[in-house]
Amino acid sequence: LHPLYDRSLVVIELAQMLRSWPWMWGVVAVTFSTIGRGQLEQAELEGASAWHIVRRILRPQLWPSWLLAWLLGFELALGEL
Repeated sequence: LHPLYDRSLVVIELAQMLRSWPWMWGVVAVTFSTIGRGQLEQAELEGASAWHIVRRILRPQLWPSWLLAWLLGFELALGEL
């Protein structure tokens, strides 16, 4: 870990990203609330396991918001440096 603390801003950037976690979670939570309960219920009726529901329904729909949340957190953290 010595090289990380010696010459890099990685640790500082990650710590600052933790400070922006509420903003990042807000982006993901809004997207999560737009996923219809009907889709999840239909998948359960079709016999999908919880893992398949996450992998086949939730992950594809939440992926853009996760990327946006990461970019938002990175930009907020970078602005603090």
